[in-house]
Amino acid sequence: MEKFLQAVEDFFLGTGTRWLEALVLLAVGIVAIKLVSRFLRSILHRTKLDGTAVSFLVSLTNGCLILVLFFLVMKQLNIDASSVIAIVAASGLVVGLALQNSLANVASGIILLFSKPFKDGDKVRVGGSEGNVKKIKITNTELITADNVIIIIPNSQMINGELINYSARPTRRLDLNVGVAYEADIDAVKAVLQKLADEDPWLLHKPEPEIRVSELKDSSVNYLTRAWVPTEHYWDVYNAFPEKVLRAFKESGVEIPYNKLNVFVKEEK
Repeated sequence: MEKFLQAVEDFFLGTGTRWLEALVLLAVGIVAIKLVSRFLRSILHRTKLDGTAVSFLVSLTNGCLILVLFFLVMKQLNIDASSVIAIVAASGLVVGLALQNSLANVASGIILLFSKPFKDGDKVRVGGSEGNVKKIKITNTELITADNVIIIIPNSQMINGELINYSARPTRRLDLNVGVAYEADIDAVKAVLQKLADEDPWLLHKPEPEIRVSELKDSSVNYLTRAWVPTEHYWDVYNAFPEKVLRAFKESGVEIPYNKLNVFVKEEK
């Protein structure tokens, strides 16, 4: 029993002390990294950098600080860092293959940072994913959808895939189609749509809205209202305009068609 207690005492006075100091160093280092990240983020937000660049730089700094902390902990445990590096180098092929995608994502993140195909808050589509840009990290970019869902996309896909930025330009063209009955007077329908376009607070008048017959369908004549709106109000107009059209058509007596089936009964004499 005395030998066991002596062994425990020797452990805590020797190796155990080093492990305890390493754990303390690790805990203090993690707290310090978080504080540095907050301080760096607050400093960068005061500059002219947009939110995506700030997020990427903070994420990159965190990665570097974590690497430094790792080597400090190794040193505290009397583990030769060069031996760790030698082991990694010896298995370089395996590690290289394993990290190939990650390194490509890091490089793509740097390209995104300098090429700036979008900025914080822009509405973008990448492949089948669509949302507003929330932040760029070291290896991925976060989008937030209209229903508050986070989509994480690797940075390499942001570079190599087709990227559509709906917020890049100050204005967007809005195309709205509405069908009316063939019996409706063309000039009367166009007058109603023109009045709505003139009264809408967000539709731009330069260039002027275009209203014309776009299609002749089986049971309806489709009219196209094509106008330009400020990008930030695109969805406001897109969602509100159809209701205004419906109300105006009802007040003006313009019939909105629906599928009908005419049945003729033939009587035999």
